[in-house]
Amino acid sequence: MRSIVSLSLPVAIAAFNVADYGQSVNQPRGYRPDMPKDLYIANGLALPNYAQDIMTIKQGQSYVVKLDCLGCPFRDQSLGAEVWQEPAQDNSLLLVFNIQGENLLLNGERIAPAAPLSLPLSILAFQTPANLTQNTLYGMPTALRTDSDRSQEREKYAKFELQYKHSLLATKDFNEQWVQFDVTGAHLRGVNPGSAKLDKQNQKMVQLLLHRGVSNGQQVLFIKDIQVVERKDRVQPLLMKCGKPAMVRTEYNPLEWDKYGKFGTLARSWHLALWKSKGFFMRNLPQMLVVSLLFASFSLVRWHIRRTQERKSAQIKGDDEAALLESDILQSVPAKKKQGR
Repeated sequence: MRSIVSLSLPVAIAAFNVADYGQSVNQPRGYRPDMPKDLYIANGLALPNYAQDIMTIKQGQSYVVKLDCLGCPFRDQSLGAEVWQEPAQDNSLLLVFNIQGENLLLNGERIAPAAPLSLPLSILAFQTPANLTQNTLYGMPTALRTDSDRSQEREKYAKFELQYKHSLLATKDFNEQWVQFDVTGAHLRGVNPGSAKLDKQNQKMVQLLLHRGVSNGQQVLFIKDIQVVERKDRVQPLLMKCGKPAMVRTEYNPLEWDKYGKFGTLARSWHLALWKSKGFFMRNLPQMLVVSLLFASFSLVRWHIRRTQERKSAQIKGDDEAALLESDILQSVPAKKKQGR
């Protein structure tokens, strides 16, 4: 009996500590964060199965990447407050890669093939604790893993705007292409804003090898390989005959852009002018239609009056010319008779 009690006591204490941890962290309803690894060890509990860097949803089609955000602040989404945790726990950003038709999507945005003549993509990602367990990650709603805007999930996890470098690399195989996505910063605007640079030495990035093949007589795109690697270990681009790398790279900082373009550029000024002109016309469209109709009616009336006057003038002129012609004819007849005598 004593042995049973002695064995049960540590377990009970550990269970109490686990429950106390969940209650001490003021989190939204229905959300209980994973305990730090140190707390498991301190209470003699077996470590859970932590989520790997890459979770497969569907082989070759859909993956969730838990990208460690080294040195990033952690957003505490508590009820009634949005604060930065001090000290910040280790955290990660969730990147969801999906094949949709012939496109590769990242958190719902198309990143391959590159869209021609378009602004850089504004990509958002949820922040989660780094020690996320497999059960927690699998238990997340599918909508959350695919970057949903549902308010219930927004209460639990902060959503950051990503600053990134996005590269498309050609390969020796015409049907394959490397896609590299390197998060260089994370920004949160609105209430109690904050930013972080992902510039630590061991910061990792994601690269995927896309393959275009044929299945059942149709062209299909699938993810042949996906890797989370340190920046120094990334695949290097091939060199073209001219010596330039065979790649296309886009760099984006959301703080330097808005929907019109990049701040301080001529292109943005042009787009802004066009947008404002369009807005002016849309706001004043009813008034402009009325004025246009009145002007058209006035012009039509003036044209009709002028046309009527021209017809009258032409008729009078024609009558005068006919009268003169008749007079000339009448005057010429007697002269011909005299000549005949």
